[in-house]
Amino acid sequence: MYLVSTGIFADDGQPPLAEYTVADDTMPRFRPKAFIAQNGDAGAEVSNAQALWECNRRIGRGNVLSVTAMSWRDSDGVLYRPNTGGARCHNSR
Repeated sequence: MYLVSTGIFADDGQPPLAEYTVADDTMPRFRPKAFIAQNGDAGAEVSNAQALWECNRRIGRGNVLSVTAMSWRDSDGVLYRPNTGGARCHNSR
């Protein structure tokens, strides 16, 4: 689980703290990790994106794949797309 929070001034109508949590189903045990967003006044959108990015980045760094392909295209002639077909984090809300 990754928790990202941003501290926001409450005078603009937003809640004073925006938090976002994503779950990582690839982890066998509960190991929460909390971050404070680098851009504190950006709001919930930044904390949402940062939590998903952090989770997916750690999945990617923890799983290495080496592929040798005969072509840039699959059997149907469609170009391969990078960063597809792997485990992904999902929103827990």
